[in-house]
Amino acid sequence: MPGPTDRVLKEMHAFMDLHQDEINSQEDMEKLLHEFMIEYNSRDKTPKSFETSETADDYFEAACNAETKKEAQKCLKKALELDPDHTDALHMSLDLKYEDKPDTKLVKYKELLEKEDKRLHEQGVVGEEDIGEYWLIFGTRPYMRLYNDYLQLLCELGKFSLAADVCRDMLRLNSSDNLGARHTYMHVLALLERLEEAEDFMETVEHDESMLTMPMAVLYYKIGDMNQAKVFLKRTAAVNRDLMKFLRAIRNDTLERYLDKMEDYGYKPFSIEELIVEMMDYRYLFLTVPGFYDWAYSVLK
Repeated sequence: MPGPTDRVLKEMHAFMDLHQDEINSQEDMEKLLHEFMIEYNSRDKTPKSFETSETADDYFEAACNAETKKEAQKCLKKALELDPDHTDALHMSLDLKYEDKPDTKLVKYKELLEKEDKRLHEQGVVGEEDIGEYWLIFGTRPYMRLYNDYLQLLCELGKFSLAADVCRDMLRLNSSDNLGARHTYMHVLALLERLEEAEDFMETVEHDESMLTMPMAVLYYKIGDMNQAKVFLKRTAAVNRDLMKFLRAIRNDTLERYLDKMEDYGYKPFSIEELIVEMMDYRYLFLTVPGFYDWAYSVLK
């Protein structure tokens, strides 16, 4: 779901559009941006509720803050009355309505994605020239968030070939990959043992990341190429110096002590926390190789 920054950007764009006729120079633009921030910072930042909401965005925020499902749905209904095309509200409505029916939710996600893709093009929000920059265009961020949740649900339901297709399309639409589709892509390719596709993708990567090199190590391990598996394991160790600590904690059954120290949201990059998150988020891969961690420990030891 969108964060505070998304709302600031949306309101800033609306403010600048309203004052477009006043912009004749860079100085004019900077002056207007300054005026907007002064006005925005002076607002009451109390979290929105149904009673204090006025706009569709307000009601959507209130839905996110709601303590009960019924209250959230009430807020979403009002948001969609004010803006029937509010993608985030439509997205959240599906989540609440079909929370216990994942297969149905998957179908509804796909229907909404197709509807939103058509709307974005018909309303001129995006065109062919925008392919690759979907996260930079504010109006397509809700669409990409929906696409990402669709991807995660595909993985939860074990539809991995479809998930690989979605990853490729997300990377095509958003080459900067702000939502981390590349990580899911590599773990899915490793699970499916698509070596050539995984190698081709790694050639496009500028910098090693443990969430790219680790699944490559697993992939080579799965197909029995132990030399290449060692190469990528050592590349993982080079980019994340806590790899040995992580493997030792698995062997000694002491991962719990690190889990207890982790924050509820986010993790520290290049640390044992990142490796724990990878193991948990992509367990569908690591559960297929029960001997991998013992082998990796023996190699690095």
